[in-house]
Amino acid sequence: MIEVIIMVFMVLSGMHFGLHFATITGKRRNLFTSSVVKYYLIFLIIGIGLVTLKLYLSDFGTWQESLRYGSFQVISLGTTTGYATIDTAAWPPFTQLILIYFSIQCACIGSTSGGLKFDRILMLLKSIKKQVQVFIHPQAVIVKKIDKIKINNEMEQFFLTFTVLYLVVILLSTLTNTFLGVDLMTSFSASVVAIGNVGPGFAGVSSLGNYADLPSLSKFILTITMLMGRLEIFSILSLFYLRSWR
Repeated sequence: MIEVIIMVFMVLSGMHFGLHFATITGKRRNLFTSSVVKYYLIFLIIGIGLVTLKLYLSDFGTWQESLRYGSFQVISLGTTTGYATIDTAAWPPFTQLILIYFSIQCACIGSTSGGLKFDRILMLLKSIKKQVQVFIHPQAVIVKKIDKIKINNEMEQFFLTFTVLYLVVILLSTLTNTFLGVDLMTSFSASVVAIGNVGPGFAGVSSLGNYADLPSLSKFILTITMLMGRLEIFSILSLFYLRSWR
């Protein structure tokens, strides 16, 4: 029951706090009318279902045990809470990939979560759908919306650029750490959870492990990666433009 209570508040903390306030004050646009919240919960449910099914089929335990541990780890990493109730490094690779995805996606803009943010994932999916529609109907004028807010080309381009930069930082951090002799899974998962400020990764930095055995330079690189994730990439990059100092 304690874990259930924690999971409920982890999920709530991953939602936009403005929507919490709007719900409490009886505003029309609230948690119950937000499409972002709806799809955020759907993605969490799908992730929990896939992890639970794989754990059960891998003889991890009963349905109840698989659901209990699977749901807690998915929600914890998906909201960058960083809690762990079991060593996920011993889980099947499929479940680890699901957890890595949620460590990249994380929760919603305007929440306590780090990571790429689910709003950008939803924007990316809508952009892909839009491009397919434009490919089929080149002359069509297609307008995409999120919660009745029109997505203009500038906003779409900004989110797509940010997503690409986010993945590039993960790639560069992974490459640098592997160059320093850290194994691939540790390097990749450490880079993912560092930029998302998630906490536990896999292999050498699993939920029951820590970062103590990593080389000093790797820790420095991951520290920079954490700062880029928390302070937003564009804010860090702007420091290298001398004209922005004026």
